[in-house]
Amino acid sequence: GLLEITLLTNNPDKIIAVEGKNRMVKVVSRVPMIPLAWQQNGAGIKSKEVEGYLRTKVEKMGHLLSRPSSDK
Repeated sequence: GLLEITLLTNNPDKIIAVEGKNRMVKVVSRVPMIPLAWQQNGAGIKSKEVEGYLRTKVEKMGHLLSRPSSDK
């Protein structure tokens, strides 16, 4: 099986869960999942609700994602 992986996530709790208590799998790197609305091309759904949802994930749940500089 795999011993080291790259994980696609913004959730620090997911990294801990994947590694497990005995750390039989090690997350050696993480690829952030950047919402389309926050990417340079500006695609994706943009609304107050979506922005609030994403902001909550970052601010209250500790997700590892930088908000766009115009939104800080």
